[in-house]
Amino acid sequence: MNHDITHCSGEDILIQNDTSHRFICPKRNGCRRYQAYKQIPENTTVSMTFALECAKDNYNLYWENKE
Repeated sequence: MNHDITHCSGEDILIQNDTSHRFICPKRNGCRRYQAYKQIPENTTVSMTFALECAKDNYNLYWENKE
C-alpha cells in the first residue's frame, strides 16, 4: 500500500455545546485513503485528513478504490 498519500480514519468526533457527535463517513469502505489508513505500519508517520471536512466539501478528498 502507498503510504505517501493523505490518509483518513473514516470517522471524526464533533463537539458542539459540550455534546459530542460521532461522524462515520458513508463512503469510507470504498476509499483508498481509508484502506491505506487501516494498513499503516506501526511507528510510521503519515499525513491525515479529517473525514468530516472532506464530507462537508462534497467528499472532495474521496478517492475511489476500484479494486
